Amino acid sequence: MITAMRRRLRSLVRDEHGISLMELLVAMSVTTVILVAIGGFVTAAIKGSAVNVAADLNGREASTAMTSMTRYLHVATTLPVAGRVLPDPAFVSASSTDITFYTYVNLTSTDEQPIKVRFYQDPTTKGLVQTVTPSSYNATTGYYTFPSGAASTTTRLTGPIATPTTDGPLFSFQTISNGSIDLAGGVVPAASLGAINSVVVNLEVGSTSAGASGNAHDQTTVYLLNVGQGAPSTP
Repeated sequence: MITAMRRRLRSLVRDEHGISLMELLVAMSVTTVILVAIGGFVTAAIKGSAVNVAADLNGREASTAMTSMTRYLHVATTLPVAGRVLPDPAFVSASSTDITFYTYVNLTSTDEQPIKVRFYQDPTTKGLVQTVTPSSYNATTGYYTFPSGAASTTTRLTGPIATPTTDGPLFSFQTISNGSIDLAGGVVPAASLGAINSVVVNLEVGSTSAGASGNAHDQTTVYLLNVGQGAPSTP
């Protein structure tokens, strides 16, 4: 009887050695390697997703801004002035980062009324900005003018842009013979404003650093369909 009970007790005993310290260290090392690999993959995926989202947004802004600039520049035109034989040239001023010109795009009425448009890099936000100033009709002279203090509409077109871009300056200019206009100090001389016949636009949206990851690039040459004038007019 006693012998039978001993055998029964021995059958109920289990040999539980557990794991050794070496086995624990190996398991922890393998787990750490796996977690680091997974963490790196997740981090890379998150960064890649953020870059793709930023690039998509920058691309949309670049496309919208280029469409607006092209629409206005295509129909840039000279401005007839009372008492002058020659009109004022289409461009009021022009530089590698700032252009102001007259055009006849009218989005508020059916009147053929000139407006003054400016595209420039905002000195604070570094984004591309559009300003539109309407003209006033002088019933006495029969001409449109732009009196000082006229109300303007300002629109932010993009976030930060690179100037110059990896492709060149934001704006550069050519004559009717496709000769480049010298940008002395980044500015078109007043005597050369009347010779501008096309504008090369290099737009890089997303960062002030040219070539930064996620930046969107858009480049085009806009021919001024209504412009063929020579030198600026004089009083």
